Amino acid sequence: MREFGIPKEINSPISFVTLEELQSHREYRDAKAGSKISAGNLVADILSKYHEEIRYLYDHDVIFVSPFAIESSGNNMIPLAMSEYLASIVGAHTDVTAAIQTNKVYHTGAKMMERIIAQPQFSGNVKPGGKYVLVDDVTMGGSTMAAMANHIRSSGGIVVGISTLTNRSRFDSIQPSKKSLNTVEERLGDALREEFSIDPQTLTASEASYLAGFRNANELRNRVIKAGSERIERLFSKGILISKGVEQRIDDGLGM
Repeated sequence: MREFGIPKEINSPISFVTLEELQSHREYRDAKAGSKISAGNLVADILSKYHEEIRYLYDHDVIFVSPFAIESSGNNMIPLAMSEYLASIVGAHTDVTAAIQTNKVYHTGAKMMERIIAQPQFSGNVKPGGKYVLVDDVTMGGSTMAAMANHIRSSGGIVVGISTLTNRSRFDSIQPSKKSLNTVEERLGDALREEFSIDPQTLTASEASYLAGFRNANELRNRVIKAGSERIERLFSKGILISKGVEQRIDDGLGM
């Protein structure tokens, strides 16, 4: 159950470059595919010009934590490299054990409904009272950050900030408007809690705005069914077969 969202005092992620700038880096593909060296070089190239700004963003006692997200092309090492780089500038620490992603969500290329129905799940050792900064390479709808914030906060940690290389959200704030939240609560509140394990109060601006467009729970359920089929087709095109919740690699000769 996503009971804790991104704290209201965090208005938006701190980001540095556009998606085009990130993806055009010469080592982007290797970094996304699992090269820690490429990820370190990419992050250093992008953030080296922002040392002075970064130095005063966070206190020395914060803990930088990033999801270890397993993408279809390999282990994305950019978030971890960014956590380590930020910590080195601030004089703080990272913790690779605090937010271990236990499922594969394949959000790259996914539409909003796919991101909502395929929520990241986290486990790990969170320090009670520890002040955590959530780090990722790209955020769009904010679902991953919201799920990670839920894990940290439900385990006794405090989320004090969010940093990404790129923020692709069309909203200035990651926090939803009261109007969107009220609309979602009125139309979909019970369905979100009971069927999707999401408290509407934990939605991000992108999620709430999207869900507010549904007139009722039945319309939402129909879109979920369609999104599930779209997800299967999209992953199949990447060589991944999802059947009854079990993932199989087509190129390994499984599920064929």
